[in-house]
Amino acid sequence: MISRGQPVKSLEHHQERMELRRLKGELGSLGGLLKQAIAGGVPKEQVNPLLRSLDRCLFELNALIQRI
Repeated sequence: MISRGQPVKSLEHHQERMELRRLKGELGSLGGLLKQAIAGGVPKEQVNPLLRSLDRCLFELNALIQRI
């Protein structure tokens, strides 16, 4: 419920909310880089590291959501 603008009940939840914001920003950056790479015809060998980073970020996001 944190993402719906409700007040944060503890410092622990505040820290997790800040981590969610960081991960959201990282996902946006990775998505933009991936979009540019695909549009620019970058070889698959250069796109794969971006996809791995995206998977890692999504895994971290899911783990954080489970803790909340």
